Amino acid sequence: MQLLSNGRLLPICLYNIMLMSCVWSLLLTGKVPSPEDVTVISQDMGLILKWNPPKNSTGQNFTYTAEYSGYQPFFLTVCGSTSSLSCDFTDMVSAFGVYDLRVRTEREGNSSDWIVKENISLDKITVISAPGVKLQSRKGEIEVNITGPTLKKSNLEELFNSMSYRIRYWIDGQVEKKELRAEQSRVMLQSLTPNVRYCVQVEILTSSFTEESKEKPSLPSNHTCILNTENDDVELWLILVVLLGSFVVVLVSVVLVFFACWFSYKGFRFLHPEAKLPEHFKQYLCERPKSSLFLAMQNSPQPEERYHERTDRTGERCCVNGSIGKTRRTQEGVCANQARKRCSGCCCSNAAFRTSEERITFTLFYRIFYYYTSLIKSELVCALFILSTGLCQLYF
Repeated sequence: MQLLSNGRLLPICLYNIMLMSCVWSLLLTGKVPSPEDVTVISQDMGLILKWNPPKNSTGQNFTYTAEYSGYQPFFLTVCGSTSSLSCDFTDMVSAFGVYDLRVRTEREGNSSDWIVKENISLDKITVISAPGVKLQSRKGEIEVNITGPTLKKSNLEELFNSMSYRIRYWIDGQVEKKELRAEQSRVMLQSLTPNVRYCVQVEILTSSFTEESKEKPSLPSNHTCILNTENDDVELWLILVVLLGSFVVVLVSVVLVFFACWFSYKGFRFLHPEAKLPEHFKQYLCERPKSSLFLAMQNSPQPEERYHERTDRTGERCCVNGSIGKTRRTQEGVCANQARKRCSGCCCSNAAFRTSEERITFTLFYRIFYYYTSLIKSELVCALFILSTGLCQLYF
């Protein structure tokens, strides 16, 4: 009584009394403790309810019953009197339904209170697994092929309002990362450094029909790395230069071939003209002239040129043609004789008059050639005609 009055044993006594009362009440009423840590797990549109056994229940044979309620107003048992610490509701629910789940502990015909999880919506709570990623490097770029996970109900395109991919890539060993958003499952990473190892990580972003503005990421993929190749593409400007050069070469070749054929044709027509010289013209050219005047001019001696001496301003004497009144060139031999006989030290001319025979020959040649070229009507022949005419004038 003194100990009790001192208050040292009072807390211990109170604890023992409460414990004994709880045990006695359990024995009388058959009360069983409820399961602990009840959680709902949903991955890839699956639905699993998990729990832990009650505390301080080691060595005791507990069983568990799990039920669900959806559109119906009552619960349906999915896992009854099972010793497992989980129950799979995937086959019992739909993707867009709202469900209530509950579980309790049972022992020797007695059961605990229900632990309830309410308003479970599968499309909102589910977690999408990491996508599969395959890399391939070509021509200095990396091709990323993304494969979505296999869902237990339907597929990603049908279950979600929108879906995209968030791609992070970086040079292996560096902290800085670049991010890219894509709608397609095949993406090309461009503007990369050749001969450098790159790593890629991908996430799937989804938004439900009820929460369109809220994007939910999937689990990230593993880091996938690949060595980037070199870009062996030919530059566009080099292709244009080659095409332009080829075009110029072909054009010049065509022009040269055209002119070669044209001048070859003209030369052939010049050597083998279609028009023929008239017979009477040929006869006129081939016969010896019978004109008495022509024969007289041909047989006449060279006219003697008269000259006299004169003194120019410098005091030198010159040979001057007396009949015409102006200085003319004579033949070299005559001039030399004149210089020795009369005009020693004077300046004499070296030109002689054209004879009548020479003038007639030149005129005849000129007319024949002009007639022949007028028949052929060739620019090349006309040019040769003009050139030959000039040479003839210089000669005669």
